[in-house]
Amino acid sequence: DVFLSVNGQVAVGHEATTAMLRKAVGNLRISLCRLEWVCTACPKVFRSHVALAQHTMHMAELDAAHATAVQDDAFIRSHAQAEEEKAKKKRAKQAAKKAPFLVSQNLLEDLQGLDV
Repeated sequence: DVFLSVNGQVAVGHEATTAMLRKAVGNLRISLCRLEWVCTACPKVFRSHVALAQHTMHMAELDAAHATAVQDDAFIRSHAQAEEEKAKKKRAKQAAKKAPFLVSQNLLEDLQGLDV
């Protein structure tokens, strides 16, 4: 399993993700991606591209699988970035909803401070 994001923040590396999880409180929103690599020459299924690479029975097929693993990594990173962008837009939208109240409150305070 690969962590894509934790509460909308992109998960980058094991240590950084572990630190994010340890600091988090309350409800967590975790995006995961489960990857499996299959040897195209036999029915074996592997949980990591490292394990597949150690399966040296079918070298030509492994080369193709390695290329697929590189593409999978690129997909995971782009998906995580898209999740982060969605979370940023959502936070900005929520902040924009609060902004008119804050402006009107500040304006009211400014008007109350004026001597008319």
